[in-house]
Amino acid sequence: MGQGTWPGYDPRPVRLSGKVAQVAQQKVRNETSSIKSSPIYYAREDGGHLGHNDETEGAMRLTIDIETLPALGWGDEDKLRWAYRKVPKSYKKPESIAKWVQDNAEEQWRRTSFDPVHAVVWMVGLAVDHEAPFMLIAKDPAHDPGECLRGLAEFFGGLDYMPRAIVGKYHRKFDLPLLAVQAFLHGQHRLGCYLADVLSYPYDKRVQDVGERWPGGPISLDPLARVLGVTGKPDGMDGSKVYDAYLAGREAEVAAYCGADVESARACWDVLTGRYMGELRAPERPGVPEIPAAIRDHLK
Repeated sequence: MGQGTWPGYDPRPVRLSGKVAQVAQQKVRNETSSIKSSPIYYAREDGGHLGHNDETEGAMRLTIDIETLPALGWGDEDKLRWAYRKVPKSYKKPESIAKWVQDNAEEQWRRTSFDPVHAVVWMVGLAVDHEAPFMLIAKDPAHDPGECLRGLAEFFGGLDYMPRAIVGKYHRKFDLPLLAVQAFLHGQHRLGCYLADVLSYPYDKRVQDVGERWPGGPISLDPLARVLGVTGKPDGMDGSKVYDAYLAGREAEVAAYCGADVESARACWDVLTGRYMGELRAPERPGVPEIPAAIRDHLK
């Protein structure tokens, strides 16, 4: 593997259907048939649980990233009510509050894509150990916002052993809590209970957040990857553009972006834990941002 790259991202998504994510499950069964995992279980419907073993050598690592959409089922009145909840406390006059709500309703609604209760999970990118990432993609998130959660629940239910580590970037604070809340909301209680257990202790080692391992303070995934000498995000796409890409039907582009995030988080984790086996690029220090012209004009 040259230049710090992992096996190529497979652009063919594993779509949700009557038997959700069968291909993904079989891939994981093949990879985990002899894997030992930490003594944490995922309860089965029959009252049993997935087996575990205290021997953790070679235990499976799962890297994850999600892409979410705003509350797609909301109408104009819902958006106005949501914006009203977000009015800055400095606004006191009714006419000023009304104007702020009217002017900011759309922007505030778009931000529901980050809200654990109201967001819609569109995609979940997963990678088992160093296998190529694969995707769970909801076919119709507007009319079936729980589709991806059912797929993820079936994926976890098909594992012989639970992951020893779930790797990601900021997923202890965003991805995993959002998935846990959404799992409960959409009736996937076993998945919700498992994720709630993983998150119940702030420093649970089953959650491996590359941002927490980085000793240099807060940093986003792309500059972290460049500092560490591994592949960063593809140009032209970021989280703020996901909803517009959804409207434009650019599903494949978002899936590639999500898969690249999975690969990048995994590579960063490998470097930070001494497990990286590829060639590293020359580190790139984050640049100092430019001063806007409107501010520079006032500098002496």
